[in-house]
Amino acid sequence: MSSWKTLFLLSNLFLLSACGTLRFPAEVSHEKSSESIQNVYFISEKPQIFLFKLLFKDNQQSGIFVHKKTEDNRHRVVISSLFGGTLLDLTFDRENYTVNYVVEDLNKKFLLNLLHRDFSLLVNERYLSTQKIQTQTQTIYQSQQNYLVMEAGQLQQIQLVKGKKKKVQIDYTSDNGILQHATLKHFNLPVSIELDLKTENE
Repeated sequence: MSSWKTLFLLSNLFLLSACGTLRFPAEVSHEKSSESIQNVYFISEKPQIFLFKLLFKDNQQSGIFVHKKTEDNRHRVVISSLFGGTLLDLTFDRENYTVNYVVEDLNKKFLLNLLHRDFSLLVNERYLSTQKIQTQTQTIYQSQQNYLVMEAGQLQQIQLVKGKKKKVQIDYTSDNGILQHATLKHFNLPVSIELDLKTENE
C-alpha cells in the first residue's frame, strides 16, 4: 500500500484502487454526497468572448471563441477565424447538438461529436455529486464519470475518467469568479484546446 501512496503523492492523478475506491493525495475523508455543484463560469446569458487555440499534433488553429447561454442548460458556441470568417456554429445541451454552420474541413461526424462532448463538459452549469472527497487543500466531487476539483470555493478542474483511465482534463483559471483562462486536454488523442478571455485591446 505504501507504494500506492507514493504514486498518488508524486503523480497527483486520479487512480482506481483494486477495491474500486477512488483515492487522492493526502485524502482526509471520503463520503457520500448529493450536493449540486455549479460551474459559475458559464451561467451568464451575456456573450463571452475568448481567444481560441486548437492544437492537434503539431498543427495549431487560432481564432475567436464566442459562448452564449441560450436557455437553461442550453448553449451556443461560435468559433471564427481571427479575420472574422465563421468556422463552426453549434447549439447544444448535454445530450444533443445542432450544427448551425460548419466549414467543410470540420464537417466530420467524429470531430463534431468530440467537440460537442468537450464543449458540454466545459460549460455544463450543474453537476449532481454522489461522492465527496476532502484533501488537505481541495474538495473533490464525483458526478458520474466526472471529478470536479474545488479549492477555496472555486472550481479549478474537471476530469472525465473512464475505467481506470483519465480521458479529458479541463483546468480553469479565474479572477473574482470571472473565467480568465481554460485549458482542455485529451489523454487518448493529441488534441488540446486553450481559451483566453479577450480584452478590449485585443
